[in-house]
Amino acid sequence: MAHSGLITGKDLQDTLHPHIMTAQESYIGVDVLNDLIASLLNCRDPKLVVTMLKSLVPEFDHGRDNDKIENAS
Repeated sequence: MAHSGLITGKDLQDTLHPHIMTAQESYIGVDVLNDLIASLLNCRDPKLVVTMLKSLVPEFDHGRDNDKIENAS
């Protein structure tokens, strides 16, 4: 029985088994996550929202609206 998986993390590392790798992933505690979500829900500044989202998900890129966000006042 074969099994495969998609690894999307960065910093893949080999293990002793030739077909098994590990990925180093970041972790945000539940309390911190809940605080950030509450801040996002109350935020009215588009630039700050993007900054907060990037702190949660560093790979975040809301590409289709980047120009609108940069020009927001």
